[in-house]
Amino acid sequence: MENQKILSLRSAIWAVKDGTFSTMISAIQPGKVKESMDLAMKRLLMMATSIDGFRYEIHIANDLVEGMPIIGLEAP
Repeated sequence: MENQKILSLRSAIWAVKDGTFSTMISAIQPGKVKESMDLAMKRLLMMATSIDGFRYEIHIANDLVEGMPIIGLEAP
């Protein structure tokens, strides 16, 4: 179920010189990052093929406790 994998916590949109910029912060269930990224990419590619000039980037950030082991540190 798509809605159970990704919980949108916050989103925002604002105007920039060439159009709009938007951002979204989501919580992804443990072990579902690849599946969630595949879903996000499928949605963004659909938009990119439908809207001329549509561009997107995806950045993944972890909370402190999840992220510290990734860089070899122990969480407090």
